[in-house]
Order: sequence, then C-alpha cells, then structure tokens
Amino acid sequence: MLIVDQHAAIRHAYYNQDKSIREIARELQISRQSVRKALASPAPLPYTQTAPRAAPKLGSFHARIAALVQERSRQPRKQRYTSHRIFQILQSEGYTGSEARVRGYIGELTWPFRPSVRKPSLRGMCKPSTSLAGCHSASVTTT
Repeated sequence: MLIVDQHAAIRHAYYNQDKSIREIARELQISRQSVRKALASPAPLPYTQTAPRAAPKLGSFHARIAALVQERSRQPRKQRYTSHRIFQILQSEGYTGSEARVRGYIGELTWPFRPSVRKPSLRGMCKPSTSLAGCHSASVTTT
C-alpha cells in the first residue's frame, strides 16, 4: 500500500524527471506494478477494509447484545437498558472485554434506527409579555 508521499514521488519522478517505471521501482524499492497503479490514478486510492475485523472477546456475544437491544426497545422509557447495564449483564454471563467495545457495537446496531429529533425553539429579542406576532426580530431555529 502506497502512502501519499510515495504516490507523489512516483508521479513527480515519472512526469517531471522523465524516469522510467523500472528506475522508479528500483529507487523507491517497490514493485513495478505499484508504480503503474500510482501512475494510473491521479490521487492515492483510499484504504478499504476487505473483511470485518475479528472480535475475539465480543464476537460470541453479538447475538445476546442484539437480543438485549431488541428487548430494550419494548421496555418502558424509564426501565430501558442503558449501554452500561447491558455491559453489566454481559459481564455476569462471562464477557471479559471492555465497556467501550460493547458501547461501540450497540451504537453500530442502533445507529440507522435513531430518529433525528430536532425540536424547534424560538430565540429573539422579544420580551415575554409581547406576542410573537408583534415581534419581528424573533427567529425560529432547530436544535
């Protein structure tokens, strides 16, 4: 994988110094195929992860966390499981990893389902006794 500096050095050597692909590969100690790829793309290619990372400690608890998150959505508002409570439940079941990993995984599970709650608020220079119809400086913003 080429870093940005190497990509720039390859392009500079080829286009400005008129060096051959073989010469650039020899100087920078990279393959000729990598030099060709760098010359073919105007900007460095971003890194893309091919497979999801292994989660040796949390992996066996994915199904249990999903069940607890599903159960949490059916509970009354004041009795819902927090991420910390889910972590405590998992610890009692044998989980030895960190709470941050549990919170991160719960965030991944619940992110697409979070409603965007934006409450409108009136902010302006009006006194509380004046009506909004007579106040021209009030603006409606969403927070």
